[in-house]
Amino acid sequence: MQDNFIPLSIPNVDHEELNLVTECIENNQISAAGDFTTLFENKIKSFTNSKFAVSTNSGTSALHVSLIAIGVKPGDLVLIPSLTFIATANAVKLCGADPWLIDIEKENLTLNPSSLRLELENNSYSKNGITTHKLSGKRISAIVPVYVAGNPPNMIEIQNIAREFQIPCVVDAAGALGSSPNNKPLSEYGNCQIISFNGNKVITTGNGGVVCTNDDRLAYAVRHLSTTARISDNYEHDMVGFNYRLSNINSAIGVAQFRKLEYFLAKKEYVYNFYKNNILNPLLKPFPNGRYGASSYWLSGIFISKNTNISRNEIISKLNISKISARSFWNPIHLQIPYLNSIKGDLSNTESSHKKLITLPCSTNISNAELSRVVECLNDLQIESQ
Repeated sequence: MQDNFIPLSIPNVDHEELNLVTECIENNQISAAGDFTTLFENKIKSFTNSKFAVSTNSGTSALHVSLIAIGVKPGDLVLIPSLTFIATANAVKLCGADPWLIDIEKENLTLNPSSLRLELENNSYSKNGITTHKLSGKRISAIVPVYVAGNPPNMIEIQNIAREFQIPCVVDAAGALGSSPNNKPLSEYGNCQIISFNGNKVITTGNGGVVCTNDDRLAYAVRHLSTTARISDNYEHDMVGFNYRLSNINSAIGVAQFRKLEYFLAKKEYVYNFYKNNILNPLLKPFPNGRYGASSYWLSGIFISKNTNISRNEIISKLNISKISARSFWNPIHLQIPYLNSIKGDLSNTESSHKKLITLPCSTNISNAELSRVVECLNDLQIESQ
C-alpha cells in the first residue's frame, strides 16, 4: 500500500484472529465442520434476536439459498431496488428468475414503498394466493428490500405490502449487522434476513454470510440446500444443493471479530458523524440515515445535493490524487449489461441519486488524523452550485 494512502474500508484484524485461526489448525478443524462455526452462528442468533442462523460462504450464497428456500423458481419475478450491489440481482438470476427493478426513496436511498405498491397495483393481479405480472405472466415470488450502506428501509410499509400481495420478503441486510429497523431487532421484519461478512463489512470472516430467520422450516431448508442437500452419510442427496458452508477457520475469524463488534459499531458511527460535523460545504450532504431506525453506518459518504461546478468524478479524482480512496456508489442494476432488458418501473429517483454519491474512507481502524485529511481535502475544494 502507498505511504500515507487512506484506504476505503479494510478489515481490522490483530492477534485475536490469529490466535483462533491457529487453534483451528492445531485442532485440524479447518473445513466446514467445527466448533467455531457453531459458536459463530450462536453469536449471530443472539445479537440479531433470531431463532436460527445458518452460516454460508458469502452473502450472495446466503441470498441465493434463501430465495430458493422461500419458493423462488425458474421463470419467476423478484422485486428488488435498482440501487443495490449487483449480487442482489445475481442471486435472483441464479434461481432462474428475473429481477423486477423498483425505484428508491430519494431521502433514504432505499426501496420506495410507494413505488413498490404502485407497480404491483398497476402491473400485477392476484388469484388463489399467487400474484402475477400482467404483461409477462410471470409469478412474483419474492420482495428483496436492501439496507443501503447499513441504512434500514421502511420495513413496516414494505412488510405490509408483502402481506397484502402475499409475496414473501427476503431482506438483503448485507451490510446491516448492528442496524435496528424502527429500533427493533434486525430479525423483526421479513421472512428471513441475510448478512455478509466480506472483508469490507462491519465484521468479517474473510468471506462469508449468514441467513437469519425465526421460521424453523425455512431454516431447515436453507441449511439443507447449503450442505449439498445430503440426507445420509452414504452420499445420498434428495435435491440439487450447493456446497455453500462456511468453514470453521473463517468462523474463527468471525468469533474474534465479534468480540470487537460493539467497538466497531461505535467507530463506524463516529466516522459518520465526523464527516457530518466537519465537512463544511453545504452542497455536500452525508449519506442519509435514521429515517426508519438506527443504521450500522457500514459505509460513510457524501452526496452532492445540487448541480455544481465540479462533477462527482472530479471530486473523486482530486481525493485520489491526495492519496485518499474514494469511489462512486453502486451502479444501478438497470444500467448493468446483464440487466439492461429487465422489467422496471419509473426509476427517476435512482437515476438522479446514483450520479451524486461518493463513498469515503470508513475503516474501523482509521485515525483522526486520516479523517481530518479527508475533510481538509473536501473543504479545500471550491464546490459551487450552478
